[in-house]
Amino acid sequence: MKILRGEREITFRFSILIFSMIIVNSVKCIFIKEKDEREIIGFLF
Repeated sequence: MKILRGEREITFRFSILIFSMIIVNSVKCIFIKEKDEREIIGFLF
């Protein structure tokens, strides 16, 4: 039972890690997109 609980905890932490990585990547993509758009707008005007 103790080993099972440990494995579950590791799986839970691993899923949180993957989830946070996905969030960070999506936020980065949004930030880069906004930055590019601002640079393009700045270049045009």
